[in-house]
Order: sequence, then structure tokens, then C-alpha cells
Amino acid sequence: SKTGGATWESPVSPHSLFGHQIFPFLAAAGGRLSVAWFDSRSEPSFTPDGPVSGQCPPGATDGAGCTGMDVFYNQADTAESGPLSFGPGLQVSSQSFNPNLFGTIKAIRPFIGDYISLAANATTAFVVWTDNWNINPTLNAQEDTDVTTDPPSLVNARSRDSNIYFQKIGK
Repeated sequence: SKTGGATWESPVSPHSLFGHQIFPFLAAAGGRLSVAWFDSRSEPSFTPDGPVSGQCPPGATDGAGCTGMDVFYNQADTAESGPLSFGPGLQVSSQSFNPNLFGTIKAIRPFIGDYISLAANATTAFVVWTDNWNINPTLNAQEDTDVTTDPPSLVNARSRDSNIYFQKIGK
């Protein structure tokens, strides 16, 4: 709203209408509205009613080389008169990742979290997110508990191998 919430313009989309867009994060500063989100437009088997499959190309293993989710950024000038107008958007992640990897053997469902954030001013934005594009499931997605010891001990403890990434956009 450009009237302090007294009136509202029609909704405007900051992204392509293809794919699923999830976990948006917004920042408004210096006459600019910035938005970052996870996006599945690279999903080759996308269907509007289907999940993001995290499909891997032939010969690739889960992780590197798989498609499914990327991080995108866009901005609009809030100082202009008329409705907001977004450009084509910018992919800020360098690798697609599979959001359907199980974090641990004991995980009930895959989980990518909602870990995306954005800090912006009038000239620069920083997008921060976590993803698992370089996970090695045989090394990083397992944990076992030895219940024959008292107290039980964790053997072969491994992490989810979700890494933190950021991208600077602007000056």
C-alpha cells in the first residue's frame, strides 16, 4: 500500500508463474521492496499439483547434479507511482538442490527448513539461505545408536550437511 494501508493495489507476483515458490522473505528499505524465495522452476518433472521431486539426471547421485530447488531474488521500486513492477528475477544460488533428502536415518520426512533471510538497503541486498546441494548421503545422512551400552551411545554420528550460503546483490 502506498497510502499507509488505507487502500491496496492489486497483487503483483515477483516471479515466473512456473514452479513452486516457497518461504519468501521480504525487506523494504530506501524506496525498494526486495524479496528472496526458494523456487522449483528448474524441476524437469514439474506439475502444478505435484511435489518438488528433486529428480536427478542419469548418472547423478542425490546431491550434486540434482534439480528441484534454487534461490531467487527480485526487487521493485516502491517510490514509483502506479503498481509495483518486478523485473525477471535473479537466480542467486549457484547449484540446484534436492529438497527431499532425509536429514538422518531417523528422520520421518525430508526437511529443508525455512532457512532463508534477506537484508537490504537502497543499493545492496544480501540473501542468506541453507541448502544441501553437496550432501553425500552415504557419509552425511546417517546416524546409529548403540543401545547395547548404558547409557546408549551414538556411533557413526553424522550431520545433515546443510550448508549456509549468501549472495550480495548490488553495489
